[in-house]
Amino acid sequence: MAVNTPREEYILGAPDWKLCRDAIGGSRVVKNAGTNYLPQLEGQSYGEYAAYKLRATYFNATGRTVDGIVGMIFRKDPSISGSSDKQLLATKVSKDGKKFSEFLRAITAEVVGMGRVGVLIDAPSNGETANKAYFAEYQPEAILNWETYEVKGEERLSLVVLEEEILIQGDDEFTKKKVPQIRVLRMVQGVYQVQIYKQLNAASSEFSPQQPVFPRIAGRPIDHIPFKFITPSGTSLGKIEKPPILDIAEINMSHYRSSADLEHGRHFTGLPTAWAAGFPKDTVLKIGSGVAWISEDANANARYLEFTGQGLTALTDALKEKNRQMTILGARLLEESNPKAAEATETHRLRKSGENNIVANIAKSVSGAATELLNWLSLWRTDLSGNYTIDLNTDYVQTKMSSDELIALVKSLQDGAISEETFVWNLKQGEILPDHLEVSDEIAKLKQNKKDKADAETNKIKDEAEPGTV
Repeated sequence: MAVNTPREEYILGAPDWKLCRDAIGGSRVVKNAGTNYLPQLEGQSYGEYAAYKLRATYFNATGRTVDGIVGMIFRKDPSISGSSDKQLLATKVSKDGKKFSEFLRAITAEVVGMGRVGVLIDAPSNGETANKAYFAEYQPEAILNWETYEVKGEERLSLVVLEEEILIQGDDEFTKKKVPQIRVLRMVQGVYQVQIYKQLNAASSEFSPQQPVFPRIAGRPIDHIPFKFITPSGTSLGKIEKPPILDIAEINMSHYRSSADLEHGRHFTGLPTAWAAGFPKDTVLKIGSGVAWISEDANANARYLEFTGQGLTALTDALKEKNRQMTILGARLLEESNPKAAEATETHRLRKSGENNIVANIAKSVSGAATELLNWLSLWRTDLSGNYTIDLNTDYVQTKMSSDELIALVKSLQDGAISEETFVWNLKQGEILPDHLEVSDEIAKLKQNKKDKADAETNKIKDEAEPGTV
């Protein structure tokens, strides 16, 4: 079996990934796919099909849904505990210089859109790994194969096969070209090994193995493969899950086809078409105020064809229905996994803002994976302290405190019913205070303001009691 032979589950999942990737990619990607998503009508010539496709509109509801969901998750900055390093989100963690916050958004978008992503911790092969290790993201299409084994009841990866593209020098100094290579991650007698397979030549589908490498941390071999799968429901080893937006993508393509048929019909039925009877067949008839049609046949007639059928109305209704279906499917991603009976409006709002919905599950999944990955990375890098816990936002409903609630909260503070800590915490939960502001910092500012005010009053009293002399 060739090193780049994909696993059976990969082959089954690939069509869904292709559909979702193209749907997210937008109009140009979808239209470039040609008849894959828009079949050619019977009898259409190449030029007629090109015009048919050009008139169609691809409304990218799929991509907008992914952007919207990622935007909701990152409506608030991720919470980081276990470290006093507030600059962690700005720390560069990828080879291409992505900050940790940007990397989190990227892998979250991949999980939402594709239902799967892989992350590898890698480092330069020259042995200078101190603070050089980084996260490498692998899309599901690039994870060809994987195997697992069990250690003391815990499932671990024993093999991961990754497809990559590298840039090499082209035919001259000004050009680069991409060539494929395969990266194989293995456990060999309990030790982590990396081996690259390079393509023999541009015309060959065979790959030649290179000398294997055994990465080390502080001079010690590694006892696990530092690669993690992330899916909507967790970080299970290799399990392929249905992409969360797959249903939306399928309807989105159907909507695209209906749009093509509607615009095709509008094009031909909306243009005026003249017909004439009782005129010699070789007569050249022109339309305009400067010409007249003359016939010696008293029964000659000329009119315009007018479209009166209901076909276009049906197509318009179909577009509206598919728009509605996509909206419903997008909204359901925020609903609980096990919806209950009918609820009051406020109860329903609170339920959707809770933590038992698909989007919240994705946030929890990425949070858990990011926590483990970051703590792994801290073993390689001295600029990271480790013992981190990352929590992505699971509150997707605006809950800004009303003026009445704010007045009641202030009164409770003034009456001594709550502490300053509780008061400030509620202000933050009610989104009165900025999300980046720490409760402890705000309390310190309040106490300092109170002290400054008291000192100013004391100084004022002293000035009035002991007026200065001239």
